[in-house]
Amino acid sequence: MYEQRSRLAIPERPKEAEIRRRKLTAWHPVLSPLGVVLTFILMAAVFIPIGCGILIISNQVISVGPIRYDEKTDQGLSIINFYWPETTNETIYVYYQLSNFYQNHRRYVKSRSDNQLAGKKLSDKQNVGECYPWQTFADHIPNNINQINIPVDTKLSQIKLNPCGLIANSQWNDTFSLFEGECHSLEECQTKTNISSTWQKNGIAWQSDKEKKFINYENYNGTATVEQQTNVEDEDFIVWMRTAGLPTFKKLYRIVNGGLKQGNYTMAINQNFPVKSFDGKKAFYLSTVTWIGGKNDFLGWAYVVVGIICLVLALAFFIKDKLHPRNIGDPRGK
Repeated sequence: MYEQRSRLAIPERPKEAEIRRRKLTAWHPVLSPLGVVLTFILMAAVFIPIGCGILIISNQVISVGPIRYDEKTDQGLSIINFYWPETTNETIYVYYQLSNFYQNHRRYVKSRSDNQLAGKKLSDKQNVGECYPWQTFADHIPNNINQINIPVDTKLSQIKLNPCGLIANSQWNDTFSLFEGECHSLEECQTKTNISSTWQKNGIAWQSDKEKKFINYENYNGTATVEQQTNVEDEDFIVWMRTAGLPTFKKLYRIVNGGLKQGNYTMAINQNFPVKSFDGKKAFYLSTVTWIGGKNDFLGWAYVVVGIICLVLALAFFIKDKLHPRNIGDPRGK
């Protein structure tokens, strides 16, 4: 009995297979000084031209800003004059920029209902708990409540916000008007060519968002009701709902087709979005784009710096090998 148990305790011998016997062939490269130097030179030859190319393309971008417009006040009308440096027929993109606003805060990002935004009606048994802390009218009164016909004897806590959540109900609502030439009052600007009357709003949001993620309820006709208070298919709303990853961010506002002439321009801004309470800053930014996007010198210089470091390392290894050569595989360095 003892012999039988001892035999059972002995593991079986693995089958004669390379993977089971751990006899698979492996590549063990031996780095020679010449191979290391050539590798660094090759990396430099790749990185430096790419970086220079990115810098050249980035310098072709024509841009103005960001130009801050809330230094005197963050409410009411602001009129800002600026100079567009070069005549171009390329498409120009107008952005607004917001600083010290943490759209990436965990509670802020989670405060939304994707089902509700996609046009799926929530039954009485379903709640909008993911929209905490703004779920019903009792939590937050919509700005357009005067347009909503609330049934008599209806409690505010019984009316769901649609769209609900912090993101949807803190939407950016400053408006911009661009005029050709320099002006210092709204009356004077109205005598100038109004470029904003022809700029394009359609196309500022992602097509996938418009088609799948943001859909109005079937009975919504643009008028605020207890069922839906905001047009979730509006592209300004969709752009705002795509949260930014950093506290200072730019979001696309409008598209100017046909470019601009070199010269003076005026931006009239009707400020409705307060920022003083959280020490925020507001600005606008105009730019053309290239196939790599907007102006981005950092990426180009990053490639160039890495390439230069590779060259320096190649030179250092080459000098080291010539002054103190070592036989390959000899740890003593002789």
